Amino acid sequence: MIATRYLSTLALVASLVVPACAASDEKDDLAEISSEIASPGQSFLSQAQIVGSLAYGETSAVVSYRNPSRFRAIKFAGDVGDSVVVDVRSANGGDAVAWVLDDSFNVVASNDDASSGVYDSHIEIELPAHQSRTHYIVFRDYAYKARKFQVELKGTSGIVACSQDTDCEKIVAGCCHLSHAAIRVGREQAYHDSLQCQAGLMCPMMMIRNTDDVAQCNNDTHQCELVDPLAISCGGRRINMHECPEGFVCEGAGLAVDAPGACRKPCGGFSGKACDANFTCVDDPTDECSDATFGADCGGICQPKTCGGFGNLSCPDALVCIDDPNDSCDARRGGADCGSICANQ
Repeated sequence: MIATRYLSTLALVASLVVPACAASDEKDDLAEISSEIASPGQSFLSQAQIVGSLAYGETSAVVSYRNPSRFRAIKFAGDVGDSVVVDVRSANGGDAVAWVLDDSFNVVASNDDASSGVYDSHIEIELPAHQSRTHYIVFRDYAYKARKFQVELKGTSGIVACSQDTDCEKIVAGCCHLSHAAIRVGREQAYHDSLQCQAGLMCPMMMIRNTDDVAQCNNDTHQCELVDPLAISCGGRRINMHECPEGFVCEGAGLAVDAPGACRKPCGGFSGKACDANFTCVDDPTDECSDATFGADCGGICQPKTCGGFGNLSCPDALVCIDDPNDSCDARRGGADCGSICANQ
């Protein structure tokens, strides 16, 4: 009877002094571990030490962990829909447990072991809606041992991420809607939420200036962007083959062999189409028809009005005078007498 009571007392003492995670070789369920962060009556910030911040594509310095504080945290800014990848690795044999929290310290995602036998933490998540851009990467050693960790953060903006042109759309931009932007289709609300516009903001009474810019997916950055139609590299044998907007045609000598061309707006000739006020109709150099040979029935293309040069011509309002990239004269080498064209600012 005495021996039984003695053993029971030892078991009780052991349960009070040995952490649950060290009591056996079996690892606790991650959901149970995560309850530490959301434990009622406890403030997360009172348990955590914020050791820095990261931007997408950055890796932290080596962070020394020792309990207390129970957690280490790194801040980052992210928008709804962003694709985020977090890796927490130990530099000296630690067993990382990691969480991603939103601005209200709610758990968005968590991970204990990246894979079987690998004690690093790996999290891949698409950020859900939240009240602000602030997020936290929280981590600790599983057994609360003194260890060293590094955090790597990768991310792609879900607001402008794309793989083809149809992923992108043109919207009015900014809190006061005075310009345009290119974003991923269906992410307009997320875009405006990311601006965090002040309530009751007083905006100037200005009419937004419409432009011919179109939303396209950049094949190198895989992000939506606004492109002037005359700067579009259209056609060609590519996975994401850019097309010209309505009213423009894709022209180029290399189109027959699947090389890209350029978007041009036809004018003159039998069609009789006129150019916009900021453009002038010139002979199309890519066809075999010449004004000098066939007369006014040759089709032309709209080209931005010329400026500068010997006549020091000015541009219409809202346009600026830039060096013509299509001629052989370089303003940086040939001086101010090189002809220039009017372009959007």
